[in-house]
Amino acid sequence: LKAACGAADVISTVTASTRPVVHGDWLRPGTHLDLIGAFKGDMRESDDRAILQAQVFVDRRDGATMAGDLAIPLAAGLIDPSHILGDLSELSQGQHVGRQDDAAFTVFKSAGMALQDLAAATLAHGQVMLDKAQSILAPLARTFALTRPTCLTGHVPDTHLRQSVRPLF
Repeated sequence: LKAACGAADVISTVTASTRPVVHGDWLRPGTHLDLIGAFKGDMRESDDRAILQAQVFVDRRDGATMAGDLAIPLAAGLIDPSHILGDLSELSQGQHVGRQDDAAFTVFKSAGMALQDLAAATLAHGQVMLDKAQSILAPLARTFALTRPTCLTGHVPDTHLRQSVRPLF
């Protein structure tokens, strides 16, 4: 893991670890670290050095500061809230430019937000509904394409189609 971290430009972790799995001294300048798991105060995916040396960005300050990766160094006085340079809203709206130096270490800590979960669920549900609609409509579209000349005249020969397809003229 140490060698892989040392060679990586971007490292993403999604664990429920209570001990750091990525250490700051393993990282080379310019490395970006995504800390997506470890959402509780006693969980950690990174050590203090990884946080101390980094420009830190979060999904939401209130949630991310409760997760161990930030809560532990905050409680120990190693960092203060100003160590968090921006949140996802500020980054997306251009209120913070993000990384300004290619050699800078950066960290994005996500503890999760209900709004993100809802957005993801809505997208997934929409895709399922679209897939379902396409599977239902595709055979109908093929049938309609075969009978279209007669449909244009107002005659719909298939009883099933008669209920769902109206003549165009």
